[in-house]
Amino acid sequence: MNASDLQLHEIEQLWARFKEQRVDADDLSVAEFSKQFPEQAADILRVFPLMMELDEYANTSGELPTMQQIPDRIGGYPIVRQIGVGGMGLVYEAQCDTLRERVAIKVISSERLDEKGIQRFKHEARAVASLHHTNIVPIYEFGESAEHHFYTMRLIDGPNLADVVRVANEEHAGSHADSSVTDIAAFGLLQQLRDNWHLIAQLGSQAAAALAHAHAKQILHRDVKPANLLIDSTNKLWVTDFGLAKRTLDDNSLTSMYHAVGTPRYMAPEQLRGISDERSDTFSLGLTLCELVTLEKMNSATRDALAVAKPGFLRNTNPKLPAELERIVLKAVASEPEDRYQTAAEMADDLNALAKKHSPQSSHASSRTVAATTTALLLAIAGLFVASATDDSLTTSMKPVAANTIVNRSDQIVLNVLEGSDSVGLVPERYGDLSQTTLSGDDAKCFQIDPATRQLRFRQTPDYEVPLDRNMDNLYSLRIADQPMVVRVGNENEPPQFDEFIFEPDGQTIVLSRQQLAGAWAIDVSDDSDRLYDGLCLTVTGGADRDLVKMTTQGVFVFDRKMRDAMPADADGDGIYEIEVTASDETPIWTARLEQQADGKISLLRERVVAGARLESTLLAEDCLIRRDVIDIATADGKTFYHLHHNPSGTVALMKSRLSSRGTFDSTLLSEDCGIGNEVIGFATLDGKTFRYLTRQRGAMQAIQMHQAILRDDGTFETQMISEDCRLPYTLEGFSWLDTSRFHHVRRLANGERMFYFSFETENRFENMRLHETDSQYNAPTRGQAAWLEPSSTSRSTSHPIRFRIVP
Repeated sequence: MNASDLQLHEIEQLWARFKEQRVDADDLSVAEFSKQFPEQAADILRVFPLMMELDEYANTSGELPTMQQIPDRIGGYPIVRQIGVGGMGLVYEAQCDTLRERVAIKVISSERLDEKGIQRFKHEARAVASLHHTNIVPIYEFGESAEHHFYTMRLIDGPNLADVVRVANEEHAGSHADSSVTDIAAFGLLQQLRDNWHLIAQLGSQAAAALAHAHAKQILHRDVKPANLLIDSTNKLWVTDFGLAKRTLDDNSLTSMYHAVGTPRYMAPEQLRGISDERSDTFSLGLTLCELVTLEKMNSATRDALAVAKPGFLRNTNPKLPAELERIVLKAVASEPEDRYQTAAEMADDLNALAKKHSPQSSHASSRTVAATTTALLLAIAGLFVASATDDSLTTSMKPVAANTIVNRSDQIVLNVLEGSDSVGLVPERYGDLSQTTLSGDDAKCFQIDPATRQLRFRQTPDYEVPLDRNMDNLYSLRIADQPMVVRVGNENEPPQFDEFIFEPDGQTIVLSRQQLAGAWAIDVSDDSDRLYDGLCLTVTGGADRDLVKMTTQGVFVFDRKMRDAMPADADGDGIYEIEVTASDETPIWTARLEQQADGKISLLRERVVAGARLESTLLAEDCLIRRDVIDIATADGKTFYHLHHNPSGTVALMKSRLSSRGTFDSTLLSEDCGIGNEVIGFATLDGKTFRYLTRQRGAMQAIQMHQAILRDDGTFETQMISEDCRLPYTLEGFSWLDTSRFHHVRRLANGERMFYFSFETENRFENMRLHETDSQYNAPTRGQAAWLEPSSTSRSTSHPIRFRIVP
């Protein structure tokens, strides 16, 4: 029996008994308690430490302080009343004279005012502050005083969905809800929700869209539940309480920092094992939707039944429930993550479609009114799509641009937007009826359009550092109703920030165990867009012990084997290993990869590593027009490529290409015989002058030799061997050189799968680490790989000293 087999009701019963015994014996340990239940001891020892963390950080219990305990003022804000308890502290209603409105102010609980609690509270504030979405409660200000740490946010004047379900249960039981403002509002919302599939689907879609936005920013909520979904007086949903949020960088393959947090009743099965991703949040949202359609509070029996439920299960409770809504709920709460919605955006799309299907007849007229009002307002405020006689040429200027402003040209409209905003604007009437309109053009796939509201939006929040347009210049070209348009994404350019939460109080020291040195360990750094990996490049740039620590460009440490085996003395002999890490923004790391197709064509893909130890690939050309006897490719900038080819005579030819806008190579022969032997299997460069290449050394050891080559003017190489065995495999299919000590390669495994590896050179030998421990990255053979950094002229850097203290 493992942790996933231990049913929720068993966990809750044992956990309740453990807490009961701790009331009389607060020093009772998990180990001592487990002796009372020998059959479940292994599971108790595995799960309960995680539950203790959960109990520390999640709001599963606790009473509100009495009115006498409520402070008069916090950080200059007069307190009006207490309105709730969050996962990390108390929430008050306060008066804000600056905004001339009342705000919610969240204050860390006094019992959590230790360093760890404060850092986690700041982590929550940073996480929420980076999110800008119409259904996420926004933060106004973070502050601290001698007595309080707090942040202010928008006050949502309405009940949460837990209030609604509670009132429904009280009504069903024949008890009367009290006359509080919250219960009156919850009762009113309850009357609207009964069998109102349009409203239920609409609220679910808003919650899913908010989660999709957070996930795009690489932030998981991890505590989605009815109590954290607020409904205002216009029936708009707001997601709140990101107190347990985490970066999706904390992926199992990259870090040994595991946490199982959340509220047990709404947690996905894998969360009890400390594993969570986007699908864990959609599972919790699915359980919340289940409560809305049944108006019954979630319990262990219902969860167990949902795990094996078939279509019709929920409709047995309410025959009026649409089959499609039941399907959405059951898909969201599937036990296995791969059977659920893979993204919150997919769930939002299904719920939105259902809401439209069940929309009241009267909604058409009102939607036209809303659209007209919105159009007038946005046109008045932003000057969207206003025709002008001004003529302005398109440039790739890196200067910040005003959001939603127009630069008019004779043949197209150019719209400037800032990164981080999904909304582009309203399409003007001169583009005609949009109901039958399809978007076209080079970057049409990056956008979606709502014909009813005429709203044009990005499908994925634009990030200046990692442009998603075909030409990678932040100029997105599309056509609407066959009329051209360009959307130019501007830049906010804040310097990278290191996550303070991972450090000890001195702000520099990280404590690791010897066991953690056996694998990789991740550090969290974010930029203005707060999207991990995207546009950030991390490098170990200094420190007395820098040679013992390597780092991927994505912020993952790989420790020298010497540290794991013999623990070499640090430079100054104080038992602490000291390095300096520099993070640069606006420096995306790209990989071009050739892939062999079944019909013999060679495709060209552009790739990058994204959060969650995944590769994101874009097909540039199904046939890149490269000679099919290619050995490998190399590039320094992603524009000019060098590639080696086998000749029938046994020699190796060198060619040079420019990458066209169509994703194809325009090639020139530099040399029929470049002087590299035909045993070559890998080829890479940093600057187009100095190259590294790999050759197979035949013999019992099957060693891979590494050579250095200097390109002469006549297209031949001056070569020398620099390693007789560089510890790379015979099955290598692509080799690339990123900077002075970091390489990548693709290798074919014995079972035919192909994996992406980070490679770190030390003394002309490589230490290798998989991108992911188990997942195969590629299906087809790789015929070449080249990586390059692409720093912007406005790139900014932040350096941070780091001290590693190793404990047993």
